[in-house]
Amino acid sequence: MKTAKQNLLSQFAKGKKSNSTVTRRLGVIYTRVSSYEQLGNTSLDTQLRECRAFALRNEIKVEMEFGGTYESAKSDDERKEFKSMLTYLNRRRSITDVIVYDLSRFSRTGGPAIAIIDRLRDKGITVHAATQPADTDTAAGKMMQSMSLIYSHIDNQMKRERTIAGMIAKMRQGGYCGRAPHGYKFENKVLVPDKKAIHIKNIFKWKAREGISNEEIRVRLRKRGWSISKQTLSFVLQNPTYCGLISHSLLEGEILPGNWKPLITQDLFLKANDVKHHIPRGYKVSPDNIEVPLKRFMKCIKCGQKLRGYHAKARGIWYYKCCTVGCSCNKRADDLHELFRAELRKYALPNALIDVVKQALEALLVEHEDSQFAELESLQRSLVELDKKINRIEERFMWEEIPAELYKKHRPKLDEDRTRILLEIESAKNKVSNIESFIAEGVDFAANLPVLWDKGDFKDKQRIQKMVFPEGIHFDKENDNCRTFLVSEVFRVFGSLKANFEQKKLDNPEDFSELSNWAPPLGLEPRTY
Repeated sequence: MKTAKQNLLSQFAKGKKSNSTVTRRLGVIYTRVSSYEQLGNTSLDTQLRECRAFALRNEIKVEMEFGGTYESAKSDDERKEFKSMLTYLNRRRSITDVIVYDLSRFSRTGGPAIAIIDRLRDKGITVHAATQPADTDTAAGKMMQSMSLIYSHIDNQMKRERTIAGMIAKMRQGGYCGRAPHGYKFENKVLVPDKKAIHIKNIFKWKAREGISNEEIRVRLRKRGWSISKQTLSFVLQNPTYCGLISHSLLEGEILPGNWKPLITQDLFLKANDVKHHIPRGYKVSPDNIEVPLKRFMKCIKCGQKLRGYHAKARGIWYYKCCTVGCSCNKRADDLHELFRAELRKYALPNALIDVVKQALEALLVEHEDSQFAELESLQRSLVELDKKINRIEERFMWEEIPAELYKKHRPKLDEDRTRILLEIESAKNKVSNIESFIAEGVDFAANLPVLWDKGDFKDKQRIQKMVFPEGIHFDKENDNCRTFLVSEVFRVFGSLKANFEQKKLDNPEDFSELSNWAPPLGLEPRTY
């Protein structure tokens, strides 16, 4: 019991007072699959069941459930259910927890996802992965969670690279990638003309032979039963697909012959576009310039406006400048780049810590792999049970225990289920492979931030900038330095590790025992197949 004097003095205590009473925890659940085709499988049901079980085990009352549909992980801004959840969390201050099946379901964007989790943590909201438990109250737990998000991002990028390679190979063989354009439809994966083909031919004939305006073409088409927008008409006129050619950004300026029947000749296509060339086409967009990769990213600390890049032709030098009237914030581009590199170096992983972090990553990925392996085993058991059902129904049909009508009704459904499970097994096998390459790529990225930024093109530089500093970085002209207000959690941890490591070298070059806390116990090795 406190004395009266102690009670009076306690009002002068500093720091946040601990609350020993049990706080009621309220949470939301978010589930998703990546494509429409995946809606038919049991993934969403599995995710929801695991998330509800996690909430029950941890005494979290689920107030709302979001998702339950397909949303791509390419960009968080494009996910309606994800944005609805974030809006709900901003409005409902009493929410304490967000539960997902695993962190790849939350996001695969890497740095931006880490920034979102950081902002939620500042609001007192913790993100939990039901199949990847981690103590996010500790620095090590936060780092492991951030590493898992980066792993998901790398996995997504590798899938994207494989998809792009497949698309390029298909186009080089004459195949068409994407949705069928107006005037065509797909039959056996090949483009064939449809009922709008006659309209497409007329568009090019009218434009090439009569030189009429796009608006007049739209009027004529409406009279023939097709109402087409200005943008769509412009796209049709510039699309060489109609003269049997493949044009795609992945081909980097190449034009290839397609394996479908063209609707018009190449001469007609060129003539139509020669006429169109003399009609004003709107604004011209300047390409991104690698000389000033920090434009629209670096901000003026004085007024908060984003810096723009400009070229002083007389001196042949690139500069950054704030556009605010009266603000004198400007800097030579090469000088500002050097300041930015120095800021990046603060968060790059030191070479002496690479092995420690690799062990931590291996422990994380082994845990992730275990959950994926359990999923694979479950699918394989389901396949065995399904094969037993198929064998049983065949035996009963053979011995005339069931009529032919009943057999024909149920057998196709069993075959369909078997095909689906085989596809899911193949997908699960892919998920548990390439662990060492994931680790090597992640560690190499973390250890070589300034080098990768230097060597990258404009988009690569922008991605690195946003991954490390998700809300941008400020330039302080008065003190001639860069200032950061938000760093992604994983790089903040690396920066703290690096600072502690360098200080430890100065204080006692022989003693690095504290760093061993970041390494898992011996014996944790990635599973091989």
